[in-house]
Amino acid sequence: MAARRPRADLFASAGLVALVIHALRDIDPSLLPPDVSSPDPMKQATTSAAAKRDLLATAYDRGGAGPLLRVGQYLGAVRATPVVHVLATASEPGVFAEKWMRLERYHHATNRTEVKVDGAALVCARSGRDASPTPAENALIAGLIFGFCGLAGGERLVLDIDGRDHDAASLGSVARLRDGGGAFRIRWERWRGTSPDLKATDDDRDIRQSLSSLFQTDPGRGWRVTDAAPILAKSVRGMQRELAQAGTSFSSILRGARLDEAARLLRDATAPLAEIGYCCGYADQPHFQRDFRRVLNMTPREYRQVSVG
Repeated sequence: MAARRPRADLFASAGLVALVIHALRDIDPSLLPPDVSSPDPMKQATTSAAAKRDLLATAYDRGGAGPLLRVGQYLGAVRATPVVHVLATASEPGVFAEKWMRLERYHHATNRTEVKVDGAALVCARSGRDASPTPAENALIAGLIFGFCGLAGGERLVLDIDGRDHDAASLGSVARLRDGGGAFRIRWERWRGTSPDLKATDDDRDIRQSLSSLFQTDPGRGWRVTDAAPILAKSVRGMQRELAQAGTSFSSILRGARLDEAARLLRDATAPLAEIGYCCGYADQPHFQRDFRRVLNMTPREYRQVSVG
């Protein structure tokens, strides 16, 4: 009989747990379990999921949903970390939705969030593989997505959860979630995301240079040819024709840009290995590992050891 694969929910992101502890300690230290210790994301990528659930449950039991909804307001303190930077760099709401859902898939999260764009709003629905997420878990995720929308460029944000509207100032007043908080909406008046700053649309610029420059503006995006063509003021067929004439392909240039970014992050000893593939736009870790080894003839871990020493 084959060995049973470890359940993904046995582990939780050390970076996320550290952020929650930092935020709750600032909001009200009594919300934390006794003797809680914050993991160091630079030393360990994951921590106990049971400890995370206990942390969230304790905060929810003692303070309701409000403190957990406020955790997303502390993202600015960790904005420079690779994953937070990727999520905060979203030129439009649909790009953020793709990045968030890909992050959950990348880490095989037991609980998932379906995020859809509906006009000037994100419509979010939470679900679990084995059981429904708890109200505490839903409050945390709603607060994080709300916080990321602000970092990415959403203005005058409103969170509609449990049948009521809340802005950033009133998030802390939310008590227990009567409906569990598994469905929520985030609205905005304007989304001022950073559009790609390209001189890549010049007619005299090679299509390979144009695409490489474009990918460098947001390496963590799940780029598709249908995304890139209109930004470069080209039709999909026209761009594919130019690529064929240049003897290359969209996927080859994208792979090169992703691996350049991966190499840069690997040379930075502070970027967790488990997150680098996601931060370079990959859908899963095996795909990243295969591409990296095929092109550089070594694993990402080996590359870091050689580069950093």
